[in-house]
Amino acid sequence: MKKKILIMCLADATTNPRPSRLLRFFKKRGDNLDVIGFLPSYPTNFDYFVIQSQKGFKWLIIKALSLFFMILQKIVKIESFSDFTNNLRYGIKLDKIRTFASNDYDYIFCEDLQLLPLAVKLKKSSKLFFDAREIYTEQDSKSLFFRIFEKRERDRLLKKYLPKCDVRLTVNEKIKEFYEKQYNSNFEVILSAPIRSIHNSPLKTSGEIKLVHHGLANKNRHIENMILACNSLEDHYSADFYLSGSEKHIDFLKKFIDSEKVRILPPVDFKVIPEMLSQYDVGIYLLKPENMNLNYSLPNKFFEFINSGLAVCTGPSPVMSRIINEQKIGFVSESFSSNSFRNALEKFSQEKIEKFKKNSRIAAEKYNWENQEKILSDLL
Repeated sequence: MKKKILIMCLADATTNPRPSRLLRFFKKRGDNLDVIGFLPSYPTNFDYFVIQSQKGFKWLIIKALSLFFMILQKIVKIESFSDFTNNLRYGIKLDKIRTFASNDYDYIFCEDLQLLPLAVKLKKSSKLFFDAREIYTEQDSKSLFFRIFEKRERDRLLKKYLPKCDVRLTVNEKIKEFYEKQYNSNFEVILSAPIRSIHNSPLKTSGEIKLVHHGLANKNRHIENMILACNSLEDHYSADFYLSGSEKHIDFLKKFIDSEKVRILPPVDFKVIPEMLSQYDVGIYLLKPENMNLNYSLPNKFFEFINSGLAVCTGPSPVMSRIINEQKIGFVSESFSSNSFRNALEKFSQEKIEKFKKNSRIAAEKYNWENQEKILSDLL
């Protein structure tokens, strides 16, 4: 019998990796879907409530009001007031969403902490799944504003609403351990692994070693460190960075390029990422662990490298490096410095790349969305 499903996210559910894979899973089952999210990039054949992303002068006013309310709520400490401020900041219009999501759903999937209070309000007899994709209290711990205001509010949300969820998900064992210890709630792991790719990088290279990185150009990712490492590599190396995000920050990153072999390119559509990656030899990711959240990162791109049959090179991030070493798919630098990362990249040879690519193809049989769907099915 068809089930009624509600998926909620502060993202475009048709392109954001985890929500879009849920859409695929439930559409394949033939279930009835309602979705709450940002404006979709692709046409949908299900009901979709659009949360308007905050922009321009109106967003500046909202930010100013939110800051005032956040200061005030530190004094008054009334939870309903905190929820009101949260809804204001993220454009969550309760009455309109309640009208849209008036069904008694079989399953509700909440993909963002800020939507969790709303998900609990909509729950009725539903089985509520919350996907803790990040360590929310550690996301921007270098920011003074975050430490003073945001961290406390996120901690409040987690303490109050985690117990109200029927199933709590996260993306790897380390983050699962953190949540279970900190909030005394059981979690299940569903990896951010992609749909099994039909595109594989050729095992043998033409002599050039082609490096690739793709993703969001966030300041706290310090992509400039990878660029600096690639600048001084020998001539038979090249490195392409497909970056999305702030044009201002991307222009800042371009200033670090000091080699004709290093390029920053526009992002590609998420549907063609596997095909794009298959043109390369080594997927690279040097992520300086400025906070616990980054330290335990196990991102989509890491598994996308594997599923396109690439060798992989990262910094000594504990979760990624463990998989690299266990599966024998690449190298891990000794530290997070540019020099150390360059030294790791220089270890690649044609022979080693071929061996690592073969192992990536084997690892892809384990680390793919089809296997994660089996875990999800067991949790329903």
